Amino acid sequence: MQVEIQVPGEVPVMTLPHAVLFPQAIMPLHIFEPRYQALVRDVLASNRIFAVAALDEDTAQSTGQFEPPFPTATLGLIRICHHNPDGTYNLALQGLTRVSLNSILDEQPYRKSAVTPLVSVPGGKTDELDRLRNDLDDLIHDRIQDDPDVPDSFLQFLRSIDDPDVYIDLTAYSLCGDTPIKQSLLEILNTAQRLRTLKDWLLQCNAEDSLMRELEDGLDEDDIALN
Repeated sequence: MQVEIQVPGEVPVMTLPHAVLFPQAIMPLHIFEPRYQALVRDVLASNRIFAVAALDEDTAQSTGQFEPPFPTATLGLIRICHHNPDGTYNLALQGLTRVSLNSILDEQPYRKSAVTPLVSVPGGKTDELDRLRNDLDDLIHDRIQDDPDVPDSFLQFLRSIDDPDVYIDLTAYSLCGDTPIKQSLLEILNTAQRLRTLKDWLLQCNAEDSLMRELEDGLDEDDIALN
């Protein structure tokens, strides 16, 4: 069950390459650009809220637009902030809710956009969502075995989460390193569809990893290095 969040009609926006924030996830940020240092100073003096949008690199290359964002972004709240002596900031930004970037209102000294909140819908009955979660649990377990950066306790933590939206969003944020897939998952408001999309991605990743292990089993270390 989602908690209703009061979303301002206008928010500052950071448009960042390969950065897809999800609701409830914690994103560490090092703020060094002067425009974003100004953004942080301003939001710290007000509601501590700004949006993070992923940079649409294909549109930027094809049109020459200045940092075009994907239209679906996430509103974040600064939970922790450290102001460094050189003027930079280290932040821990927690995702609050999906938003639609409706229009860019200003670019100076940083981008500001009109936004509206986006709310998930279940897309299926409770038993269907539970079945999809169980399928994902097995796939996540296999995935974690091949990723030394993810602790074994992560799956136990996920299993303790009751809300399917929080479950899928934290899974996508933590395990998916593919920016286009993460952005597509952010844009899907149907929870069941979001679960199925991540399930399909994990199935593909696990199959590719399994195939790679089978190929490597027939090679010695020198042969693997050459490949």
